[in-house]
Amino acid sequence: MLDPVEIHNVPDPLRAASAKRPHAQGARDQADPPESASWKRRAFHRATQDLRACIPGIADENLDPAGLTQAEATRPPSPTFSIPKPSASRSDAETPPFPLGSPERAEEQVDPAPSLRRDNMPPFIALCGWPKVGKSTIQRLLHERWGYVPQDDGRVLREAAKILYGLTDWHVSTQEGKASKVTIAGREVTVRYALGNLGDLLESQWGTQFVPEATLRECLAPYGGDIAAAPKMSFGSVRKDQGITYRRYGGLVVAVRRAGVSEPENAFDRFDPAQVDVWIDNPVALGAPETPENFALFEQAALQILSARLG
Repeated sequence: MLDPVEIHNVPDPLRAASAKRPHAQGARDQADPPESASWKRRAFHRATQDLRACIPGIADENLDPAGLTQAEATRPPSPTFSIPKPSASRSDAETPPFPLGSPERAEEQVDPAPSLRRDNMPPFIALCGWPKVGKSTIQRLLHERWGYVPQDDGRVLREAAKILYGLTDWHVSTQEGKASKVTIAGREVTVRYALGNLGDLLESQWGTQFVPEATLRECLAPYGGDIAAAPKMSFGSVRKDQGITYRRYGGLVVAVRRAGVSEPENAFDRFDPAQVDVWIDNPVALGAPETPENFALFEQAALQILSARLG
């Protein structure tokens, strides 16, 4: 622990803020004793305005004291970006560390929020499923039939891995690349393991909703965070209980299953079935010939289920 540092002759920030104001404002301050609540509120507000001018990104909630009147609190909005909350009230409590799919998780399951779009369509569709079940096909169908723009919900993590581990787009974006092995700090691991381990490290610090929240923040930034103004989006590789975030903002969680696909050995490739709204069964078993007929069979089954939900 660092030794405490003594600081001397530091002026009172409340009085310093008042001293820098024009005479008319100073006269207003003199009308109230310096120890009065109204004097302190006005002085604190002026001091925070000075802080905000020096540090544009500072969050308002870190500055505003309780009890400011509307006139005293008038100021330009903070540029700090935050994902808008839906109108329906719901708990934002941290997810308890229960195993995915366990009975204890039922109490904290998040019900889908009402759609925030004028067309009453879910603004987001989050796709879950083990590797090789057909999520990419579902994402393409959602784009062609309903206009959902495909988004890479793992892009934030993949870009970080490229910088930290010296990987390429091929390593982090293709099945072959993810299955390849790389050496990191003298240890040989698959790229898929390196990506999952990086995600686990971030989630151990910030919680399991870190990746979807970062993804939505990035995708909505061009639209000022306005879900209604943004195009409908689909996210192709939602893991663990990340469906909580998408459902919280009116999204729909769709999971894909396929015969012959075994449960992944890595925990970061699994998902929480308690958060799934719609299940799609791929009728073409893994290992079956990749013929046009089999592709059409899967697409037909998926479109039938999705149409019943999306119209």
